Amino acid sequence: MQAFAIILLSLVCLNPAFAGAGKLLFVSGPVTIERPTPLQASAGDSIEQGDVIATGEKARAQLLMNDGARIALRSGSRFRIDEFSLPAAVTAPVKATTANASGRTVSSLLKGGFRTTSGAIGKGDPAAYAVRTPVGTLGIRGTRYAAVWCTGDCRDVPGVLPGDVILDGLYLAVDEGVVVFDYGGVEFRVTAGQVMFFPAGGGSPESLDRAPAWLDQDGAGRFQLAGGGGSGKASEAALPGVNERRGPAGEGKVQGDTRPPAADNPGIEQQIQGTFQGETVDLTPAGPQSAQRRDLAWSVAALTNAPSGYASVEDVPAASYALDGNGNLIRFVGDFPTGSVVTLSATYDLGTAAVVNAISGPIAVLRWGRWSGGDMGVNVNGTPSTTSLTQQSLHWILSGNADAAPVLSAVRGTVAYTLVGATNPTDNAGNVGTLGTASLTADFTNNLVASTLGLTVAGNTWTASGSGAIGAQAGLPAHQFAGFYDTIQIDPIQGTGTGTFSGFFSGPSTGPGGAPAGTGITFNLNDSLGQFQVNGAAAFVAP
Repeated sequence: MQAFAIILLSLVCLNPAFAGAGKLLFVSGPVTIERPTPLQASAGDSIEQGDVIATGEKARAQLLMNDGARIALRSGSRFRIDEFSLPAAVTAPVKATTANASGRTVSSLLKGGFRTTSGAIGKGDPAAYAVRTPVGTLGIRGTRYAAVWCTGDCRDVPGVLPGDVILDGLYLAVDEGVVVFDYGGVEFRVTAGQVMFFPAGGGSPESLDRAPAWLDQDGAGRFQLAGGGGSGKASEAALPGVNERRGPAGEGKVQGDTRPPAADNPGIEQQIQGTFQGETVDLTPAGPQSAQRRDLAWSVAALTNAPSGYASVEDVPAASYALDGNGNLIRFVGDFPTGSVVTLSATYDLGTAAVVNAISGPIAVLRWGRWSGGDMGVNVNGTPSTTSLTQQSLHWILSGNADAAPVLSAVRGTVAYTLVGATNPTDNAGNVGTLGTASLTADFTNNLVASTLGLTVAGNTWTASGSGAIGAQAGLPAHQFAGFYDTIQIDPIQGTGTGTFSGFFSGPSTGPGGAPAGTGITFNLNDSLGQFQVNGAAAFVAP
């Protein structure tokens, strides 16, 4: 990143007139706002009624609408804001909890795909919300879902082979709530955990028992809302009047191809393994301080059956983690990246690996380290497996006793946190590096964060900068945050890349204006060629 001089842009419009429909929360790669005078988009740009937001190849955009809705656009997408209005009485959009019939949002998916979580509009009056697609219109009953329109342009997902068939049509997966889809004059209700395919040009829709990979990935990797997936649960309920298939008819098949679906080509589909409601495991606390809720951020380059890098933040109760006698994390329950909109949980166990880089930061009440060497245990929905940590590490940073999480509602202003410690960053080729510089700035007034990194691994220097959102704007508890690195430079190979980070605020309210004393993050960086992933953890304190 350049010398740190970032002006964080407000996400909240306090003007009751609301000239705009929303703002761009994140921009990565070439993104254009198509209007009479087209605009090369940047984070913070206003979105107006009538605008078409277009993402280029390997580009991303995330919108924050004035009713609090968030929309993440897939690369190669065009999404138009047809209508947007809020009731005159609503003066703080992201705080709105209801919007009556005088509020309305209508959009059109022209190309590509998106993931969204609904805002105030549509919760009070479902008829006030609609997304038009080439084959029908989406309505909601308060929800989180993903939709991708494929017309020969969904082959950018890793693992799709020449000759593999991807049928043209709309792919829809619901993570939470209900989507009502008007297809050919017939209304279909799609509920949490269900995945549907609606063919282009008419024909019978199909209910899929797993989400195709292009609902969660594109040529730039995973596309998701800040804060990751939702809490939708896989459902076995059948939809009447539709075909029941493992995937769209012919998907992944050419004439004479006898491979079982996705068995030899896991990149085509990511299997939904079932609902994980919590596993009964022995997580006896190792000491008196471990019998508390804690915040945990963790990152790893790859997991068995989940090859993409991952950076996540969790809120872990006493029954969901274990520490050794030195306070080091040795087991926890956290998200498992399924490659679909359904989020599963898993139990992660140190196994035969070792804890290294273990350090405490008493001022910020943080402890961090990484698991390295040997095999880590991963149990998803009662199915155990192992992930090798001989050529990568699982990095973690953990808060202290956190039954009383930091209260940020009264904190205002911007705080620049200072790096006090970190794990040694590692890549997916077994190299261990050094984190040279890092910063994290929190704008508590507008619930924004900005992160920079400067690290060296295997002779290459990675410089990253990005931004994110705090709390509800990231779909997280009020004291947690998540974001994206949209600018990464790798020297001397002159490479570029993208990445993600997740974290939390910790410690007493001794920072400026009553801000928390510290913060911890983990990060995942990827080069644009998909060859290297770099992961790490870092701890910061307030001035």
